[in-house]
Amino acid sequence: MKKYLISIVSFMYLLSSVFSPIGLKVYADTIKSVWGASGVGTFQTTITDNYQSGQLIVDDEGAVITTYDGLTTTNTFAQRVDRTGTRAWGTSGIELSNNATGTQRVTGLVSDGQGGAIFVWNDPRSGTSNIYMQRISKAGSVLWTSGGVQVTNVNSADASITSDMQNGAIISWTDSRSGTNVYAQRIDSTGAPVWAANGVLIGTATSSKATVSDGNGGAYIGYNSATGLAKLQRIDSSGTLLWIAGGISVISLSNSNLSSLNLDSNLNPIVSIVRVFSGLDTDLYIQKLDSSGNLQWGTNGTTITALNPAGVNTTTSLILDSLNNSYVGWKDTRNTNDNAFIQKVNSSGTTQWTTDGVKVINGTWTQSIPYLAIEGTDLLAGVQDSRRAATLGLYVQKFNSAGTILFPIDGYAVYSSSITTLVFGMVSNTKGGVYVLARESFPKVFKIETSQSNRATL
Repeated sequence: MKKYLISIVSFMYLLSSVFSPIGLKVYADTIKSVWGASGVGTFQTTITDNYQSGQLIVDDEGAVITTYDGLTTTNTFAQRVDRTGTRAWGTSGIELSNNATGTQRVTGLVSDGQGGAIFVWNDPRSGTSNIYMQRISKAGSVLWTSGGVQVTNVNSADASITSDMQNGAIISWTDSRSGTNVYAQRIDSTGAPVWAANGVLIGTATSSKATVSDGNGGAYIGYNSATGLAKLQRIDSSGTLLWIAGGISVISLSNSNLSSLNLDSNLNPIVSIVRVFSGLDTDLYIQKLDSSGNLQWGTNGTTITALNPAGVNTTTSLILDSLNNSYVGWKDTRNTNDNAFIQKVNSSGTTQWTTDGVKVINGTWTQSIPYLAIEGTDLLAGVQDSRRAATLGLYVQKFNSAGTILFPIDGYAVYSSSITTLVFGMVSNTKGGVYVLARESFPKVFKIETSQSNRATL
């Protein structure tokens, strides 16, 4: 099986250089795969499975913790790979649900602050979809009830997770016990629920979208209300709602959907919103709130793109740098096929790059929503695209703070295979570069580092 992975790329990129007032800038940033062309397999077995999904985070020590959900095996597994590329949780990882019946799917994980992680997943073992959680230590010990702690006993879905800053977690989800509503629960470091049984009611909603720590032991919870408005609520560590009942509408426009949620260094929540207002026609916005729930960027936030019809997907990526600049990634069909774009918004809510966004990869291949990672003052963006006909691969582009590309216009190949490949995620490894979780026959992790030592100004 032939694979194509850039191990070390180093050449001057003259064709797509960018002119500046001080001369011709020629960027020759390079990338390399630290763990080789095949990466590190997170699940070693003789069973070939069509792994359907996976997630990854970086823990406090710079190791990567991943999950992977099987199709044939139906259960879900976790693995920790340290900075040297060594599997810490055995050759096949740890099965989270202790082989419970039904098909489990991890919906989120978060560092436990001690080198391990806390996981949340949907689990139908009782006949309906309930939410379960488990904590695994850095050494690979299962710390909570074997098979997981059952959080809900009603039909539940859409669980998202964040840290409670005390080695436990806060989660939110949607369930149908009385209409469709969003609830939240805090689970302490021992696996015990802290708030009311079956959770605290957050609001009436069609879906729960995101949960992010508020930096004070509580959380911001984003959801889409039944009235067609994107909402945000804040809950403290004791389970008390801090904002008005029913939450804050982050923009006043109807048919808005909260897509992504993050936090700036001042502990203010930043949200991206997609508004679907005519069939598949969509606009994209971003909004900032303060810790009291006051809108900071006007009633309707900042418009990211309004290319009606742009075909913006209702999922976006959102990341912030150390200066509280926000980067929003999305895909749209302005060029017929789905293409990936990015916009930068400064801390005052003003867009910084080309109107309607900068294209990530030059080609017109069908592309995914970009995965985003910060590297110093630069931005790394990875997209899965279809340039290899029936197969898929991950290609990365790098931007400086002004939105100038630092890699070739078609990006560098991080992973591309002669058979169908799925990319599950990309995160910063905190030391420069990224971790990538991909799937061929089995899930694999790649550690990619970049270099800017060859930049020059002529």
